[in-house]
Amino acid sequence: MHDPIADKIDSQLRVLDETRGLPESGRQILIVSSYTLVSSNFQTQSRPVENRTEIIVTGHPSPSSDVTSALLQFVEDRAPSPPQYDSAKQRITLFYPHDRIHILLAQLVHANRYIWIGKFAAQDYADIHSHD
Repeated sequence: MHDPIADKIDSQLRVLDETRGLPESGRQILIVSSYTLVSSNFQTQSRPVENRTEIIVTGHPSPSSDVTSALLQFVEDRAPSPPQYDSAKQRITLFYPHDRIHILLAQLVHANRYIWIGKFAAQDYADIHSHD
């Protein structure tokens, strides 16, 4: 099945790396349709108050994918974790420092948005593409 978004990603990866791009079986592409920003404040027993900010993204998979949602988590005081894909939940999870939230919110208002995850140059890789 022809997947124009996967083709675009592959062409961009060939410019970045001499490998042939990502294997079809390992890549997931979410075409974004909506998002919800959630900010929470909580305290567990015997621990200081904590805050959490995340963006829940929904959409539909590209023809070669199964993903149906993404979770963008903003973290403080620690290095972000590597990107993750949960096949049971069909969800991509990405971690960003709090100072990147304005950039991601600006991207999410563009007309065309997609989030992808896969293997690139023997490492887990994910990013958000957006344009009008």
